[in-house]
Amino acid sequence: MEGKYSRFQNYEDVPIPHEIVLYDLVNKQNLKVEYRKIDVNKNSIELKLDIPTDVKIIEW
Repeated sequence: MEGKYSRFQNYEDVPIPHEIVLYDLVNKQNLKVEYRKIDVNKNSIELKLDIPTDVKIIEW
């Protein structure tokens, strides 16, 4: 798998790509994602992840 990121624009001093292309060289396939409009965290958000019981948690 190989990825190409382009057409970057800064949002709150963070460069975000507007175009992402992923290449699956083994299966000769690719996926292209183009963002037309990006809104970055305009409101506060909550992120809750349900962690499966059989995973090993590693903290840095």
